[in-house]
Amino acid sequence: MTFAMLPTTAVLTLMINAPLPDPPSNPGAYDAAPDRAQIYVEEVECVTLWRGRQRRTYCRVIHRGPVQRPVRQPAPQSGRPLPLPLLPNEPLPNEPLPNAPPPPPPALVPPPAPSRTLPNAGFLTSSEGKVMRLLNAMRRRLGLRSLALDKAATRVARAHSQDMCRRRYFAHKNLDGKMPWDRLKSGGVKFRAAGENIAAGQATASEVHKDWNTSPGHRKNRLNKRYRRMGIGVYWCAGVPYWTEVFMH
Repeated sequence: MTFAMLPTTAVLTLMINAPLPDPPSNPGAYDAAPDRAQIYVEEVECVTLWRGRQRRTYCRVIHRGPVQRPVRQPAPQSGRPLPLPLLPNEPLPNEPLPNAPPPPPPALVPPPAPSRTLPNAGFLTSSEGKVMRLLNAMRRRLGLRSLALDKAATRVARAHSQDMCRRRYFAHKNLDGKMPWDRLKSGGVKFRAAGENIAAGQATASEVHKDWNTSPGHRKNRLNKRYRRMGIGVYWCAGVPYWTEVFMH
């Protein structure tokens, strides 16, 4: 015959409908008496005895009495916390306060001025730079590569424009008998092939660009797909501009 004693402890909770307490007399003490429910708890200790196949259980109450527990609030939806209760006379969210001055208008911040710095702006004059931009824009529209600026070739082009103005001639061959490739070599420009366009009298870059494009020979030089670099030079003499542009490969 065997004998076993297995002590167990159980807690029985009984919910009793009890009236809620009266609201506080002071309306400003909102959280002084939160809503609570009356709960009675009995804690029972039981002992189970076995004798053979017979089992007997003996229980006794070890604790009995009421407890206070706040009423469980509903779970927030979509993970958002429940809003806190508003105190009496507290304005609703986004509701303007009484007699409050209107908010000041936002300060207007002027947008930053666009940068007017252009490539080679410190080397080319405005007229020279515009001729180069107009030419490269035309080449890109026709699927050709843009030309890079060669500063040494630009010095050679400026010198030829100045020489034509001062010595009163207008030709590719100067009065010393030098041709464009001779002047490029003397200016330290390296090339395998070269071309030159000259013009005089056009007051603006747009005018000389248009005149060069309407001449088949000048246009062929400007749109030659072998050329990779260029130089451009303009010189004013007694109100008359002299233009020179050179191309190299």
